[in-house]
Amino acid sequence: SLSALFLANGHQCQILGFNTQTVRYVGEQQFFFSGIISAADLIPSQQQQVADYLEKLVKSASIKGMGSIDFMLEGGNCKVLEVNPRPPASLALYDEDYPDGLLNAHINAVAGQMLDKVVQPRLIRAMEIVYANNNCTIPHRPSWPTWIRDRPEPNSFIKRGSPLCTVLASGSTRNTVENQMSNRKDDLFHWLERLSDT
Repeated sequence: SLSALFLANGHQCQILGFNTQTVRYVGEQQFFFSGIISAADLIPSQQQQVADYLEKLVKSASIKGMGSIDFMLEGGNCKVLEVNPRPPASLALYDEDYPDGLLNAHINAVAGQMLDKVVQPRLIRAMEIVYANNNCTIPHRPSWPTWIRDRPEPNSFIKRGSPLCTVLASGSTRNTVENQMSNRKDDLFHWLERLSDT
């Protein structure tokens, strides 16, 4: 499952980056969004194919602002699944690279303006929603690691299989980021287990 983050002003568009989405199977709910990394194994012709689709969609539907286009590869060709004409989760993977912030760029695009230049990301970044592997109660005033977002309230009860928090990772290569993400998820569960034992 792949996506592209874009800005559009109703007749022009710019792709800010291509991403790989991870999915999770929860009961019978297949393709449940789990996370995203700002890297995708696409050759230039596949990237251009997505850009061509997007240009046609933006012009025909007068799409404005920041959005994402979701697609999959089939036989080397990109098959579009959907277009989300709103700021998506992947915005957080690129925001640090833009001095004025991507929400500002979104506002400008809605007003008909465009970014002058697409910024080359300094790092590959990833975010993943972590689901509780057991029923747990969040300790009172825990000292969360800095790489955790969407932290639950102290003393809240999290049911097994429910979203617990979001883990962030970054690095210079995809392999580095994926390894860091895996280690941080392990560290998170070990940390919660230690807190629950005290």
